[in-house]
Order: sequence, then structure tokens, then C-alpha cells
Amino acid sequence: MEIKKEVFRSYDIRGIYEKEITNDLAYVVGRAFASICDGYVIVGHDARVSSNALNTNLIKGLIESGANVIDIGLVTTPMLYYARVLFNKKYAIMITASHCAKEYNGFKLCDNEGSMYGDKIQNFLKLILSNNFNEGNGNVKSYDITYDYKKLMDDKIKLGSKKLKVVVDCGNGTTCFYNPEIIKNWGVELIPLYCEPDPSFPNHIPDPAVDDNMVSLEEKVKEEGADVGIAFDGDGDRIGIVDEAGDLVRADMLMIIIWKSIYKTCKNKTASFDVKCSEALKETLEKLGLNTSYNKTGHSYLKKAVKENNYDFAGEFSGHLCFNDEFFGYDDALYAAGRLLRILSNTENKVSDYLKDVPKYVTSEEKYIEVGEENKDKIVNKVLNYAKEKGYDVITIDGVRIEYDGGFALVRKSNTSPCITVRFEGKTLDEMQAHKNEIMSLINEEL
Repeated sequence: MEIKKEVFRSYDIRGIYEKEITNDLAYVVGRAFASICDGYVIVGHDARVSSNALNTNLIKGLIESGANVIDIGLVTTPMLYYARVLFNKKYAIMITASHCAKEYNGFKLCDNEGSMYGDKIQNFLKLILSNNFNEGNGNVKSYDITYDYKKLMDDKIKLGSKKLKVVVDCGNGTTCFYNPEIIKNWGVELIPLYCEPDPSFPNHIPDPAVDDNMVSLEEKVKEEGADVGIAFDGDGDRIGIVDEAGDLVRADMLMIIIWKSIYKTCKNKTASFDVKCSEALKETLEKLGLNTSYNKTGHSYLKKAVKENNYDFAGEFSGHLCFNDEFFGYDDALYAAGRLLRILSNTENKVSDYLKDVPKYVTSEEKYIEVGEENKDKIVNKVLNYAKEKGYDVITIDGVRIEYDGGFALVRKSNTSPCITVRFEGKTLDEMQAHKNEIMSLINEEL
């Protein structure tokens, strides 16, 4: 069997089914994972067409290397995370390709420390290539976690007296099976949008971080006169928001709304977010008296930072939000939705009201530029050296973020593709464009 090394990425294993992610690979992933676990492994899978076959072969590999498997079946990724809490078992595998197109699938791995990433995944690849697996005779037990998860959400989220009208866009992904019903049970008037599960994703890819994927939600909110629109990604760990006017509210602005509700009572007065976020987030939170700290992009890095620093709340631009004040410190987009709805249902304020005092910046979309794996470091280093020569303030926790007097330029390596990602910001459109032109001229010399 040929192993495609490039599918072993920074924080998951992901690729095209049958071409890169095969049933044979699922089997050896199971053999290898059982060889490093503590005897028990929780397994869940999303609603993609290929997930059942991968699930069967993964479990076959796990039990042949001696693992005892708790198969929780069709679930969202946060449901798998909750199963780790519920069963007090740390090792787990989620079969999912998250927000990717229909032909993709993959695996998210959890060990005794949380989501595996970086060197751990590369070492796991080395174990697979060694073919040096434990031998054993494990067993498999099935468990339906639906009741437990619904009860968790009902217990954790209690809305106020204001009745809310909410449009929910599940993008035909796995959250269709759970999130609309739970949100409706919280007591809102729910208007479903693309809440029928369909792994062909006929309406849009379930990725709320891409503006085009939010257009239908924006239009539906305006059409219905809703208080808010909420979108979920394919496996339910990322959230996207639209305000009452149908305007997109990016995740860094959603973080402001959350922080305004907890900054007086939170124990840890440091707000953590990734380098993609707007300068407006940092400025607003510091005006609230909070300390701020940049974090490396990636859900695994985010959860690691929350755990190590005991942050009350932290998030990233793509829509991963981790609540650690009343929750478990991992990213569950349904819980994040509940926290937002709780805020809105206890006040007459609209979503946009919470952002009226936020400094105005013009920010570009995040853009992926394919440069090849071999050129990613070269380009990032070129931008870094240029910034140092110019005497710019730079943040290098994840690529290069150049801090201008009003805005930024960000160039970083993608963790999931042979691309670099870029994002630019300025106080005006002209400023943003100037920052973009300056840095893109350097990058274009290498393309």
C-alpha cells in the first residue's frame, strides 16, 4: 500500500477519498493508533458518503492491535470531544474532512493531551511506515451519545425572556442531525436553511469562513427579519454569524461580543486569538482592560493554549471558539451559538449594537496563494527579512505579521495545503491597498 505522506498535515490527516485517504489507510491508522493508546479508543464519523467504510476499516485495525473501541457512530466533532469527557477516555479518532468538498475525508486524532498536531502527527506517520504494530484482540461496543449531548446543551444554555428569531444554516453537513433541534429546544423561533443532510453539499461547501458561503444566510436573515443568522461548518466545530441587517460578522468581531459579556467576571484577564484577527479586536479588548496575546493559527494550537494558560475564552479567525469559563475548553460551535443567543435573549440590544464602538478598519479576505511546499518557507523568510530591513514591528509566532500604524500585513504558511495565506488591513481602503501592494510585490517576484 502506498502512503501519501502529504495527507499527514499539521493537525489532521486529510485528502481525497480512494486517491489519498483509502480504506487500507484507515486500517493501518487503526493498527498504529491502537499501538500508542492506553487501551481504549473512542471513534466517531461524520455524514460523508465514504465515512462508513473508513469507520469499518479503522475499527478493524484498532481491535486487531488490541484496542477496546467505543463506537459512537454518526456525530459532530464536538460530540466526539464530549465523549472524551463523558467516558473519561482520552484517545479518540474522528473521521471527517470538516469543511472540505465532498470528495475529501480524513481523521482528527486525540491523545491523552488533546488534539494531536505537528510533530505528533509526523511521528504517527513514522509509526505507520514502520509497520511495527501491536498485536491483540480488542473489542468494540456501540454507544449512542445523542441523549447525553442534548442534555449537556440543555443544561448549559438557558436563554432569557426575549424571544429570538434565528436562521440556522447547516450547509447540508453533519450538524443537520443535531444542531437545529437543539437550538429550537432552547426556545427560539428557528428558520432552517440547508438543514437537510446531503454529503454532496449541493448549495455551498459548509465553510462559514468563506464569504461566498454566507450569502444565502445573509439574504435569508433579511428576508425573514431575523435577529441573527448562524452557520456551522461540516463537522460542527466552527461557527459563522450574520447580524440582524444581514451583514457578515467575522469571528474576530464575534469574539468582541463574547468578551463584552464576560470580561468583568472572567478569572483570566488575557484574551487570546490568532494572528489573522483584526487590529480592531486587540484595541477593543485592551480598552476593556484586558491583556491580549496572539496565538498560532490552528484548532489544535488554540486548544493547547487554552489548556496551558487556563484562558477563560479564546478563538481564531476561522470560527473556532473555545469556552473554558463554563465549558470544557474545546471548540464546539453549537455551544458558541448558545452563548451568543443567551447574550441576545437577555437584552434589547441587537448584534450590531455590540460593535458600534469598535474601531473601523478595512480588511481583505484571507487569500490562499499556491506556491508549492518547497517555496513556502522561502517566501515567508523573504517577507520577514524585508520587514526587518524596513524597521517594521513584526510578530513571528505564525509566519510574519507586520504591524503598521493602523493595520497589518500577514503572510504565513498554510498548515493544510501547498500555499501561503495572506491578509491585509488598513484604516482606509487606500491604506489597506498600499500594505497589500507593498507585500504582494515581494511575493509576486517568487511566483
